Amino acid sequence: MLPRTSRIVSWLVLAAAALPRIAPAQEAELAVREGEIRVDGVVDSVNSQARSLVIRVRSFTLPDGRSSSLAAPKPKTVTVTDQTAIHRRGDPNATLAVGDLRPGWEASAVGPDLGSGKDLPARELAVAEPRKSAAATSAELVRTLAVKAKYLTISPDGKWLAVIPAEPNSNALTGMLIYDLAEWRELRQYEVGVSRINQVAFSPRGDLLAATVGFASAAASFGLKLWDTATWTQKPLDLQGHSGASYWGASFSADGSRVASGNWSGKVIVWDVAKGTLLLAADDMRPPAPSIGRLSPDGLHLITEGLGDKGNQVTIWDVTTKTKNRTLDGDVACYLPDGKRLIVSSEESRAVTLWDTAGWTQLHAVKGKGAHACLLAPNGEVVATVAESKGTVTTTLWELTTPWKKLCTVPGQAWAFSADGRTIAVLGDSDTILHDVRSGKRVASLAGSSPVFLPDNRTVVTISADQERRVSVWRLPGAER
Repeated sequence: MLPRTSRIVSWLVLAAAALPRIAPAQEAELAVREGEIRVDGVVDSVNSQARSLVIRVRSFTLPDGRSSSLAAPKPKTVTVTDQTAIHRRGDPNATLAVGDLRPGWEASAVGPDLGSGKDLPARELAVAEPRKSAAATSAELVRTLAVKAKYLTISPDGKWLAVIPAEPNSNALTGMLIYDLAEWRELRQYEVGVSRINQVAFSPRGDLLAATVGFASAAASFGLKLWDTATWTQKPLDLQGHSGASYWGASFSADGSRVASGNWSGKVIVWDVAKGTLLLAADDMRPPAPSIGRLSPDGLHLITEGLGDKGNQVTIWDVTTKTKNRTLDGDVACYLPDGKRLIVSSEESRAVTLWDTAGWTQLHAVKGKGAHACLLAPNGEVVATVAESKGTVTTTLWELTTPWKKLCTVPGQAWAFSADGRTIAVLGDSDTILHDVRSGKRVASLAGSSPVFLPDNRTVVTISADQERRVSVWRLPGAER
């Protein structure tokens, strides 16, 4: 008979053997261990041979569970080894190889935190393919036009495309091409003698086209020319108030009854379109930079932007009395559609301010977000401000509530909103990235720059960034909007 102690031990062994076996606890997906970091973003590029990829990181998580979002995505090189667990997000058993990954996929990587600017050797990498919806990162190239373009714009009604051809050399004569967008065919071709068309702009109703002229040769004439788009005949008006200086840009009032043009001498002129008479000559900016002019929606006030006596200034003029109404420190300004409020952005003071133009009281200010450009959505609900810091350009989108609500920040310079205000096009190094205005999520990536939306919100026209300067027409993915 076994001693009492031995009998107790034997009983415990047998009892333990009869108990159900408990598997060791599995580590959660993408768990961050001590000394590690997790980064989340989108795959930018994949190098199968080097067994690495670049992720545009949007946020990161530390071992204590704290997460932080970046103001703008930053590239991070992630390296993998035979020990790296690469799988589809949510399914650790669905393993993948580096060569299976694609740009545009959502990605999360966990590995040792070696510090900013260092590669991340991934212990675990989880990816997810983008959903095939309007958020996909591709667009269909539907056609290219047989023209080498310098500048283009589309009429608000989507009927016409105006293109200024790119000159092969600085002394070449250039005119303007008009395309009928119903059939995407060249409709008209115009030359302007020994002058050169610098820019073109359609009136808000699309019934008029303004072209600024000058700087082709010493014999060039300077002027603003207008065409009636119903017949494509030039209006017999002599709009030549910028003597000896090339016209640069033009903008219309909301009803198209007035047009403003700026030039390289620092002057902005406002014209009565019907009569061809000069209403105001605003001349207080310093050359040799083009002074920009924008009319209020009712055409009664003019904004000029440029270098004044006290640095960069925004000046508001009363067109009727031909006097200055107000001067504000800032780089750029734009009226809201009601014409009663004005947004001013200043890079120097790093502030974006909203003003009541009746009593010139400041209604709102966002500090630390100053910009050298601002762009208002057509619906007047969102404004995009562009800022540059240490060589990095970013666009911040704000909803014009009270107070303003920051929607998102995306890399690149804001260029154009879609007609419905739901998508914004920003410029990259040689491409155009489209983002959802509310979430900042990438909608599509297009080759080329100078993007212009058609009124259908799904068609975008770009100019290639290479020497070919070709015009491409893109159709965005997703359902009809």
